[in-house]
Amino acid sequence: MMKSLASVSAVYVIGVPLALIVNIVLARWLPVEEFGQYSFAIAAATFLAVPVSGGLPLLLTREVSTSLLAEDTPAFQRVLTTSLAWVGVASLVVILGVLAFGAYVMPGRSALLTMAALMVPALSLMAVGEGVLKGAGRPALAEAIRQLAVPPILIVAALWLLQGAVAEAGIMLRFNLLAYLFVGLAGLWLVIQVSKFPVRPLLPGGAHLQAWGPALLSFALISGMTTLSTQFATLLLGFLGNDEHVAYLRVAERGALLVAFPLMIMNAIIGPRIVEANRAGRPALQALSRQSARLTLALALPVALILISLGKPLIGLTFGDNYVEGGYLPLVFLSVGQLLGVAFGSPALILMMTGHERRGVTAQATGLSIMMVSVTVLAVLFGADGAAVGIAIGLVMTKLLVVLAVRRNLGFLPGVI
Repeated sequence: MMKSLASVSAVYVIGVPLALIVNIVLARWLPVEEFGQYSFAIAAATFLAVPVSGGLPLLLTREVSTSLLAEDTPAFQRVLTTSLAWVGVASLVVILGVLAFGAYVMPGRSALLTMAALMVPALSLMAVGEGVLKGAGRPALAEAIRQLAVPPILIVAALWLLQGAVAEAGIMLRFNLLAYLFVGLAGLWLVIQVSKFPVRPLLPGGAHLQAWGPALLSFALISGMTTLSTQFATLLLGFLGNDEHVAYLRVAERGALLVAFPLMIMNAIIGPRIVEANRAGRPALQALSRQSARLTLALALPVALILISLGKPLIGLTFGDNYVEGGYLPLVFLSVGQLLGVAFGSPALILMMTGHERRGVTAQATGLSIMMVSVTVLAVLFGADGAAVGIAIGLVMTKLLVVLAVRRNLGFLPGVI
């Protein structure tokens, strides 16, 4: 595990700063309102992709890992063929639905929503490549193609636009679309290159679809709830037309992501190891959970303390003085919430990789409901500050409820204790 952790960590150490640089350049180039609109569109694209690809990375990680352990070539080919077919059909449905919604329900946001919908197929191709590569035991490669390919394209585009282009969100969103499409296709090419099995189309039977359908739905529901837990506030503020507060929240989320990224690294590599530990028995699974949670907390704690104590000068130095007053308190609230979430480890992933994904849905749904109510009330009253508090409350409550679900179904409490 330590070797994989080191490899993925190296990718994140490079990739996270690159992503921050993208946001810093855009925040300084775009007016605050335009940066808020850009952030809203990216959040909308992430949310719209959930019904299409939200469950694919985890399903593919599990199925590909299982097929490799069993040396079952047809199983690998069937799940890959089915995933790509699903992406094509479901993406078309989402795009048509968004076009109708934008035209008849929210014409004021129609252009942003349309651009977000067009990103869905590309994001879904990225998800397929990510899931297959992780299931094949190549988590560092899976993360590298996403973390290290998209940001440089956007940085080059932003620097080129700085030479005199009109500072509009729509221009940068087009470059986002091109970057996602390139990375999605590159990921599929890598799957072909590194796959142990020949990549050929093979249609599944009805029994396979019946087995994958409920799992994909459960994974998608959990992924969707996870996405909503971080994107709901941005979407709410964006639909309310409060673009400045969307921008403040975006800045805070970028900073708080530094607290969460040790856990993101761990989640990127630990899926196949949870499958192996579960086969070995509960003691091995519990030991893996405790070891991974303690390691990620040790890495996240110093980052959180730095952001809380030096947040204002850091925001001013990076994103600009326009974001200091509006972005600092949300940064503090989100950093605390992320730190508490790291301490609980990866309980949802443990449930998914051990075949108990349905057990996590109720816990996730309850936590999401708490978050949505908190964000709706607090964001309307206090803008980005209230939205950040609501997100933190929802994150902690969701993690706590999923931890209890692990205790009921697997007999131990995941996390640092």
